[in-house]
Amino acid sequence: MSTDEQLEQFYLNVKEFSSKDQSELSSAGRTTALFRVALECGAEGMGLAATMHVVSQLMTITLGIMASDENGSFESLLADFETRNEIPH
Repeated sequence: MSTDEQLEQFYLNVKEFSSKDQSELSSAGRTTALFRVALECGAEGMGLAATMHVVSQLMTITLGIMASDENGSFESLLADFETRNEIPH
């Protein structure tokens, strides 16, 4: 399975899990919990500064997609962060 396919499957798994039996949680609550997990996972692997840069890029790309930017794509973001910003262990 390619990296793109793995990322898509991971996304689908997280989306499915987050929508199961969460009727008592608000959308804002689920979003906050998912965002916290994303920040913690990112900070662990890349450091908090690089993680916040990724978040900023995601927000910019999302705004572009909302404004019908034909070049808006989340895939282009990954190339810069997959290896460059990993914390050596």
